[in-house]
Amino acid sequence: MEQIHKETKLEEEKINILEKAKEDLEKSRQEAKTELTNIKPINEKSKSKNLLYIFPIILTLITLATFILVNKTVALVGLSITIITLITIIIKNQKENKAYQKEQEEHRKEKRNAETKIELIENEIKTKQNLINKTKDMLNQKKQTQKLQIKLAYPNTKLNLDEIEEKANTYEEQNYINSLKLTISQKELFKKEIEKKLEEKTKIEEKLQANQELLEELITHDEEINIAKEALASAYQEMKESITPKFTENLSNSIKSITNGKYKTVKVNEENGLTLETETGNYIPATVLSQGTIDQLYLSLRISSINELTEENMPLILDETFAYFDQTRLQNILTYLTNNYSKKQIIILTCTKREEEALETSDIKYTKTELT
Repeated sequence: MEQIHKETKLEEEKINILEKAKEDLEKSRQEAKTELTNIKPINEKSKSKNLLYIFPIILTLITLATFILVNKTVALVGLSITIITLITIIIKNQKENKAYQKEQEEHRKEKRNAETKIELIENEIKTKQNLINKTKDMLNQKKQTQKLQIKLAYPNTKLNLDEIEEKANTYEEQNYINSLKLTISQKELFKKEIEKKLEEKTKIEEKLQANQELLEELITHDEEINIAKEALASAYQEMKESITPKFTENLSNSIKSITNGKYKTVKVNEENGLTLETETGNYIPATVLSQGTIDQLYLSLRISSINELTEENMPLILDETFAYFDQTRLQNILTYLTNNYSKKQIIILTCTKREEEALETSDIKYTKTELT
């Protein structure tokens, strides 16, 4: 039954399409008839044009009379004019006849084309009408079959044709309602997918906003770092240009004392940077030193630069500075600081007892404060 219902719907749609096509053809037929009506007939040549031949005839008679009565010369001239005029009229008349015949032929051709077009349209209309009638017959048969199936579906009920038609309409409406429900369900699913995608889009936009803020923060940090790098580069350049022999001497004495004479002299130059003279007199770059020795050298640099930076007696604060120092190096640096910077307050911050034990071993006086 459902298959028949679908076929019935298709036949109805087909009839609607054919009816619309037929209406369009009827409009085209009416336009073609109007076009045929608007073709104006060609007027026949006016008989008054034949009067043109009367003029040369009259002129010829006048010439003959002149020839007989007056002067032969004048008569010959008049005759020549008459002949030329007659020839001119004949040529002009022939041209007009050809143009008239051509115009007639075009008129007949245009009329034939319009009549042929109308005939073709009418044939097409007849074809469409036959197809519409045939389709309607098939549709009626399908409806009768549908009614019969509905009647068979309700064998215990007495139904007349109107009631069967009503059942058929009810069945059709139910199918339409089911189709709408299916469409609504599909749209609900589509709506949920859209909502899910919108939620994901919102999260992506929030994440994008957070990343944008992070990017701006990183750009700001990068600018700050670049400013710091420029300042450090400028300070380093200024330090290289302002290194004094006294600073180099203090640095060499400092590293010599801290390393217990292992390294004697420190030199600073543009090409090799920091180089140290060993006990054998050879110079080695600071980059090949151990971590402990590099820390010693770095501490020596800071200590030696104290007097270069300021003439004030500023305290010396060392925060976990000796983490990579072994016990011997630790005692050496503490002894060096005590002997050379006794006028400065030296503050050592540490979380171990190594510094305290080294001070006790070297018999260096100190004050201990525990921070909690």
